Amino acid sequence: MRRPANFRGSPIAGATPRNGPEDRLTAEIRADGIDILIDLSGHTRGNRLGVFARKPAPIQVHGWGHGTGTGLPTIDYLFSDPVAIPFEVRHLFAETVVDLPCFVTLASLPTEIPRAPTPAISNGFVTFGVFNRISKISDEAAQVWSRILERVPGSRLLIKDVALDDQLVRENLLARFEACGLPAERVDLLGATLRSEHLASFNRVDICLDPFPQNGGVSTWEALQMGVPVVAKLGNSLPSRAAGSILTALGLPDWVTDSHEAYIEIATSRGSEISELDRLRRELPDKIRAAAASNPVAYGRAVDDAYRAMWRRYCSEGA
Repeated sequence: MRRPANFRGSPIAGATPRNGPEDRLTAEIRADGIDILIDLSGHTRGNRLGVFARKPAPIQVHGWGHGTGTGLPTIDYLFSDPVAIPFEVRHLFAETVVDLPCFVTLASLPTEIPRAPTPAISNGFVTFGVFNRISKISDEAAQVWSRILERVPGSRLLIKDVALDDQLVRENLLARFEACGLPAERVDLLGATLRSEHLASFNRVDICLDPFPQNGGVSTWEALQMGVPVVAKLGNSLPSRAAGSILTALGLPDWVTDSHEAYIEIATSRGSEISELDRLRRELPDKIRAAAASNPVAYGRAVDDAYRAMWRRYCSEGA
C-alpha cells in the first residue's frame, strides 16, 4: 500500500549543488519522497523545468503561474478550465488538462475599501476604464475603444497604470488615441497610487474595457470585485482568453465575445442601461464571493480533489 501523498510546490532554499543545481535538487526531491510536484513557472525566468524533465516525482503538475502548458512529456497534468483551454484543442498539449473552477483565482479584496454607486448616475455620463498595463493596449484595442466612445455621447475613458507617471508615455498614448479619432480631452490618465487608492479608483468607472489580444488577469478580478463589469474579447491562446475565463467562471458569459463588433455592441448597449449597471454593481461583490472560482474554501477543495484523483489514478495504474 502506498504512503499518503506529499506535496511540494517550490524548490528547496539554500541547496548546494553537487553535480549541478538541478541534479542536486532532483536528488533531494527523490530523497524526500515527494509524490506530487507542482510547477508554477512554466517557461518564465528562473524556472526549474530542467528538474521536472528529470521526473523526480511520480506525479508532476503545472498550473497558475504560467498556465499555457510546458510541452514536457514528464509533466503529467495542467490545471486550467474549459474557457482558458477549450476541449477541442486539448489534444495539442503534452499534459492532461484538469479543470478547476477557473484557471486562476485572486484573494478577496480588503473589506474596508469603499464601494460607490455607478458613477454615471451622478456624473451624467458613462466612464469606461482600463486598469491594465498600457503595454497591453494594442492598436486594434485602441481603435475599438475609440469607436465605443464615439457611439456613447459624452462618455470618457479613464486609463490607469504606473507607466503613466512618465510624461512622454502619456503624450504618446494620447497621440495614439487621437490618431483613432478620440480627442485627448476625453481621456483621463492616472499613474501610480497606493494600493487602497488604486482600488478606490474603480469607483470612478462604470464599465471596464479589457485589452486584447492580451487580456487582463489581476486587473479583471479587481474590477469585478469592486463591482465594475468588464467587457472581454476571446482570442486563440490562454493570454487572450484569460478575462473571458474569469467572467464565465463568475456567471457573466454575456460580457464575453469573440469579435470586435460584438465587443462594441456589449459596451455601448450596457452603457445605455444605467439602472441595470447599478443593480449589477451592487450584486457583483456577493455574487463573486459565492462563486467557486473566487471562494477560497471551494477553490481549495477543488484543487485538493484534483490531487487526490491524480494520486488514486497513479496508485491504480501502478498496482
